[in-house]
Amino acid sequence: MGRTDTYLQKSVFETLKVDASLTSLIGADRVFTHVTSKTEIPYILICNWRSEDWSTSSEYGDLHRFDIEVWDDAPSMVLRQEIGSKVMELLHEQPLELDYGHLVNLRLENSFLSVQDHSKIQPLRLKFRATIEF
Repeated sequence: MGRTDTYLQKSVFETLKVDASLTSLIGADRVFTHVTSKTEIPYILICNWRSEDWSTSSEYGDLHRFDIEVWDDAPSMVLRQEIGSKVMELLHEQPLELDYGHLVNLRLENSFLSVQDHSKIQPLRLKFRATIEF
């Protein structure tokens, strides 16, 4: 893991957890960094965290990539898309505060929702990229 991943993870988690409009869509305490098979849906999962050195000749830095999965068992994709839009609004190009380092950028790189197999619940997956200088 990078030197700043814990600080970014904490900021992303807190940003999503405390937003009232997101809570109105998924319920209170429905943002997780790990779940079990018994976790009730809907929920948001912050996962697949990857970090690497992104230092330059003059600045130290880290590059982070992570996914946010939106899980819901409704037959339509409408709620997942609405939740995903809210997550994007809260994170994409937002100046999140970190306990260490300076967030240079935080961007949604892409999103993916599979609807091929209707017998299984499929998450909406949002892929983010962030760079931090310290």
